[in-house]
Amino acid sequence: MWVGSIIYFIPFFFVLNPALVLQGDSPYLAGLGLMALAAFGTLFICGGIQGYQAFVGDLRRTGALEWPLRVLLVIGGFVVATPGGGINPLSQMQITLLGLAILAPTVLIARMLMRRQPLMPSQLRTP
Repeated sequence: MWVGSIIYFIPFFFVLNPALVLQGDSPYLAGLGLMALAAFGTLFICGGIQGYQAFVGDLRRTGALEWPLRVLLVIGGFVVATPGGGINPLSQMQITLLGLAILAPTVLIARMLMRRQPLMPSQLRTP
């Protein structure tokens, strides 16, 4: 259910940039690029909503910073997934860089906190 919540935001992306519905200058190339960015942003949105980020791990192990990290992942994912241009006053490059400026430190902090926390005996795998 949590992962499915992203479905409600996708129609707004179509309104923000007509290239997603293959309209405008070179719609196929722009549409593919925007779809790749939307998929990349969706990865972080779902990671923030679920509390488990791919390539980082379970965010519950980050301690007191779990919820701020999750909120920043969702916000950064939405910023990356939002198409620039069209009716949006920012270009696609500006929006992507803004989203990466939010996501990069968030992921780095989460990874550092994950390395610091030792594994509990209940989290160890037994063969």
